[in-house]
Amino acid sequence: MNQPPDPGTGRPFIPSRSAKTPPSDTSVSKVFSERSSRYYEDNYAENATDPNSFLKQRRKELILALAGNRHELALELGCGPAVLTEELAGLGKSIVALDISLDMVLTGRKRINGGAQDIFFCAGRCQGLPFRPESFGQIIAAGVLEYLPDLEEGLRELDRVLKPGGKVIASFPVHRIWYEKLAKAAAPCLPFIRILLGSSKGRSTSNPRLKENFPHFRFRPMRLLRQLRKAGWEVEVTNYHHFLLFPLDVMSPKLTRILDRHFDRKLPGFLRPYLAKSVVVLLRKKRPA
Repeated sequence: MNQPPDPGTGRPFIPSRSAKTPPSDTSVSKVFSERSSRYYEDNYAENATDPNSFLKQRRKELILALAGNRHELALELGCGPAVLTEELAGLGKSIVALDISLDMVLTGRKRINGGAQDIFFCAGRCQGLPFRPESFGQIIAAGVLEYLPDLEEGLRELDRVLKPGGKVIASFPVHRIWYEKLAKAAAPCLPFIRILLGSSKGRSTSNPRLKENFPHFRFRPMRLLRQLRKAGWEVEVTNYHHFLLFPLDVMSPKLTRILDRHFDRKLPGFLRPYLAKSVVVLLRKKRPA
């Protein structure tokens, strides 16, 4: 697998573990198109069945807090069923909502009744954005950058279409080898644990995420942040979340939410990069000298 080089050291820019082969645009589009009809119900509805639904909802809260209510033209990458899109528009922003899957774009547009006046939907690739340079004051990339086969190329595109002084709010899944080994070892036991705890109701195992480890990158946070700075980004905020909760996170989202907020308040800062499952960062494009 050819990984893009770190501009500062020549080593791979993506300091992470991935599947055996990096994701391709075609495979990403195909998988999310197949899931488009159920994606909102599985991930964001009150009785969501995806075991990562809590992570996505918590991530959404963190992103909205960083987005602010300033009126500006913002680009949302990987808009999916337009859950975040709708709330960003509610903050007073004009939104261009882009997704690589046309089916997801149509699903999102339909879900919000054809789109609000200040929401514009389109299909496209992060590594070839169909916009003029310096078009946007803000870019949101939630659960997107880990699917790019070439992260450096994707970041260059974000830099190209972002205004000087503009900000990128992005999330990255954290590489925790101990957690992944634990999850893999415990996976066969989860159905029986759910039955014993009476938590199987409403949490179907038919969700494709439970059967398929779709290729994506995971990031070692401290090294990633260093390399983002070397690539010319100012890292202003890092919010780690989703702490130490397997297998509870796949069995009881409500209790997970309570405990995660407790960890969020009490966990020492030096432990957060090692115990979190995800990080949301605010990157600022430097103004020309």
